[in-house]
Order: sequence, then structure tokens, then C-alpha cells
Amino acid sequence: MSSMQGQAANAMEQAKEAAINVGEKVTDFFQGNPFTSPVGAKIEQATDPTLASENWGLNMEICDFVNMTPEGLARIIIVHMTKQQT
Repeated sequence: MSSMQGQAANAMEQAKEAAINVGEKVTDFFQGNPFTSPVGAKIEQATDPTLASENWGLNMEICDFVNMTPEGLARIIIVHMTKQQT
């Protein structure tokens, strides 16, 4: 196997592991009350009506999670965030 083939195989394996990790996080988010999951808790904290100002670090963590999920699931997460604010 050439070096380039080895690198490609390694990259594919890393991508598979990353996809599994994201899938587990999404599954955890949607089991039971979504706001009891780690990302759900972050959403709940970020949308707390008693906040004096935005917590941009927390908002960016949520954005990072959303950006790691397939597009359809990202939309569902945004819907949950919107419902939390109303």
C-alpha cells in the first residue's frame, strides 16, 4: 500500500469515528428530555431569560455542535432552541 493510500485509509477511518461520535451525541440529545443532554443543557443555559447579556463562548459551542450534525438534525436543534426562547 502506498503512503498516499495509507493516508487516505487513515482519513476514512477517522471520518467514520467522527460520524459515529456525532451520531451518539445526536441520539443522546433526542432521547427523553432533550434539554437534559450536554448540548441541551448548553442550549437551556444560552436561552435563559435571566441572562444579562449573551454568552458568546457558550453560543459558539452550540454552533460547533450544530455544524457537526447532518443538515436536517441541525434544523431540529434550532427548532428546539426557538421553542425554548418562547
